Parts: sequence; C-alpha cells; structure tokens
Amino acid sequence: MPFAIIGPKIAELFWSKKTYELRKLFMSSLKMIFFATLPVFIAVLFFPSFFLSIFNLSANFTLELIIMLVGQFLYGITAIFGLFLMVTDKQKMFRNIYIVSAILNLILCFVLIPKYGVLGASITVAVSYVFLNVLCMYSFYKRNLLI
Repeated sequence: MPFAIIGPKIAELFWSKKTYELRKLFMSSLKMIFFATLPVFIAVLFFPSFFLSIFNLSANFTLELIIMLVGQFLYGITAIFGLFLMVTDKQKMFRNIYIVSAILNLILCFVLIPKYGVLGASITVAVSYVFLNVLCMYSFYKRNLLI
C-alpha cells in the first residue's frame, strides 16, 4: 500500500482507537514494503555495473552505488515510522527529527565531500537517512504508538 494511501488509513485507525486493525495494517505494510524493495536491492547489489551503465557511469562508482543502495533500502523499509509520527499528532517531533538529520547531513557534507568526493556524498546521504529513521523508530517505540 503506497504511503499516499496508508497515511490517511493509519490516522483513521489511530484516532478511532482501532488498535488491532492498526497493528495489522502496520505489520502488513512493513512486510509489503520490505518484499517490494528487496528484489530491487538484490538486483542492484549483485549487478551494480549494469545499473551504472544505464546512466552511462563507469564501474568505478560501484562502492558509492552500494553505499547509496544500502542507505535507500534502509530508508525505504523504515520510512513508515516517520509517516506514523506525522499522522498520529507527532508531526512536531518528526519535524524536529528531520531538522536534526538535515543538520547532520550538512555537517557531514562539509566534512566528507571535500575529502572523499562522490564517496563522501554517498556516505553522507546514507548516514543521514539511517539516522533520520533510527530516531523515528526510537520515537515510535518509546511512545508506544501501537498501543
């Protein structure tokens, strides 16, 4: 279920206190997102040169692609936690988490890109995405939003 559809449904179930249905939707969405993104993740992981050649890039960028791939995969399978915060009256918390993550991203950009170039940029984006969603997951579980 795409986020455009699942967000309003999460909000509806949350505010109507339908905990069982909310848990069921949450778990099914996590599974669906994981299994929908896993084949792409595996394909790019095992055939990075092919995917780089589609964009006319050399195989020299394989490490950068893999780092970005891992970051995007982790972001994709955990983004539902941020969505959950946004639609359950925790949007200010999500905003603050996003601001902290953006600041981390800027700091890492200034530190890593001049020294490592494209590799530094890929590390920066992957770390920022993971940091953002780890904080969202922590906030989600800390506040017991499924109870």
